[in-house]
Amino acid sequence: MIKIRGRNNIRPVAGTQQPPNKNKYKASAQKLSDSFDLIKSFTLTIGSVLLILVIFFVIGSAIFNTDAHVESISVPPSFVEKGYTSEITTTRLLDEIVKIHAMSTTPMPKKDRLGSKQPGDDLIKLQSLPLAGKLDFNALQAVIQEAFGIKKERITGEITYFKKNDTYAYQVRIRSKTANRLLVDINLEKDIPDVLKATAIKIVEQLEPVVAASYYAAIKDPQSRLRLIDEALSNDDPADDAYALMDRFYFYSSRENHILAQEDISSVLALSPNFGPALCGQSLLYRQEKKFDQSLVFAKRCLDQWPNNWRSTLNMANTYRALENKPQAEALYMQAVKLGVTIPLELD
Repeated sequence: MIKIRGRNNIRPVAGTQQPPNKNKYKASAQKLSDSFDLIKSFTLTIGSVLLILVIFFVIGSAIFNTDAHVESISVPPSFVEKGYTSEITTTRLLDEIVKIHAMSTTPMPKKDRLGSKQPGDDLIKLQSLPLAGKLDFNALQAVIQEAFGIKKERITGEITYFKKNDTYAYQVRIRSKTANRLLVDINLEKDIPDVLKATAIKIVEQLEPVVAASYYAAIKDPQSRLRLIDEALSNDDPADDAYALMDRFYFYSSRENHILAQEDISSVLALSPNFGPALCGQSLLYRQEKKFDQSLVFAKRCLDQWPNNWRSTLNMANTYRALENKPQAEALYMQAVKLGVTIPLELD
């Protein structure tokens, strides 16, 4: 008699069936692995895109960047003994240049009819380069610029010393490597801070004579002011001629030399009939000559071409005051204050 075993007694043959739990775990692990692969691929793609963007940014900045660079200036041991290393000396020198630029009082609207370059642009773009052996973004830009054959203003120099009458005398030589010309060559028997101040103004005189002229106006040195105005008008850069003429106009008008003042303001208006500062200057000159109606015409033109500026607003206020229109004058004086007027107002 043949006995048939019950279903509970039947044993599965090895290899013929997988447990359901193992299939479930394997599928989950595969999905997780696929997810990680997807994230990894996405991350690599994003990283590649960002890297390409960074490369384009660096190259673009190097090509279109117009900043001038100052290499660390070589200094003598007497400087280092007092804490003025090459890097510190270069930084302090740039600080002095910034101070001179800040003292410049030549009226310059941010946008005008004469072009984008304005006096002082080169000064505020001066940057110091790191010492040899260090690399930063500026140095990387310099490498790219050199590779593309782009020439940017690069300034270098050294300070040496010799003893004279038991004191130190310093010789300062600063040069433009790009133009291959000497910017500063002076001998000074002064303390280090004074040496740096004197060097800074000499650099400004060479790079931006109009700014230097305005600086000399601020410290009340009329001879140096006129010397630098003449330098600006005789150099090879016509972009600053209008500003130089405006500075000389203010010099003459403040001394009531109306004939020479008119010559300069007419020259500026011939270069650019809608140049805001010149329109204000002509208005001022007419006001000095008691030609108040003509002054008002140019004051309105100035305000149209140079809106939202305290100088043009103040000029209009002064014109209305001369015309004895007190309400209009007071309203414009208040507007000039809101626009940040930087000179004291004399109100009745």
